[in-house]
Amino acid sequence: MESFPLETPGLIEVRGPDAVRFLNGQITQDARNLGDATRASCITDAKGRLQFYVEILQSPKADPCLWVATRFDEREEILARLDRYLIADDASLEDLSGSWHRLRADSPGLPDANFSRTSTWPEPNWRDYWFDFLPTSPAPAPLSPTEIEERRIRLGSPIWGREITAGLLPPEARLDTSAISFSKGCYIGQETLSRIKSAGKLNRKLAPFQVLGFLAAGDTFESDGIPCGTITSVAPSGQYALGFLHKSGFGKSHFTVTERPASQLTLKEKA
Repeated sequence: MESFPLETPGLIEVRGPDAVRFLNGQITQDARNLGDATRASCITDAKGRLQFYVEILQSPKADPCLWVATRFDEREEILARLDRYLIADDASLEDLSGSWHRLRADSPGLPDANFSRTSTWPEPNWRDYWFDFLPTSPAPAPLSPTEIEERRIRLGSPIWGREITAGLLPPEARLDTSAISFSKGCYIGQETLSRIKSAGKLNRKLAPFQVLGFLAAGDTFESDGIPCGTITSVAPSGQYALGFLHKSGFGKSHFTVTERPASQLTLKEKA
């Protein structure tokens, strides 16, 4: 069994008869029938550009009650964003940040946890365990930050601040495969994102690479002297990387690092 270090996320509760309908009008993901699942989602502006990247889950309460989990320092901005559009719906918002703690583990169960949900971590069998107290016992087999970063990049998983940043179009970071529902009703930014899906056109997209040679985040790469993109993350081992591939590089698979011509990149399938 392995686990992530315990964290205290920002947590917004959306509660009431219209909680699901209201939240579905604010986020890109489908908040219906969550059941045991945790789902990644985006909050976008009217032009479909990313404002926040969050996770949604059913709270342990029996009545219509959903949680929006986010980075702790974003909780007030997200609460204000949701509250701005809460007008006619019979729903309420509450900031629960600091009262619940989360441990991510590839374990079928942790006896001290209040409840658990499936995890958005890209490896199978991982779950998020929630505690309404701060556990005093050490986390089981916690992964180091270096191990987490190595796996994340090898698996092609984007994170906030690197591949996921405010203002990008979510499909650029491949979030359309995990954080956007194209079958639910309207939400803020839906028209733009649906148009992108229909046209299938992007100026850049996130890509995973295998690396030969030295590489650093921020390095650019090219093919036949034509600039093709920028690296966002490099695995601690130096073997894998993530970066944005510009349309000038679409259809190509081998690249040279502009700043280090001896270093080579090969486009690889997402693990």
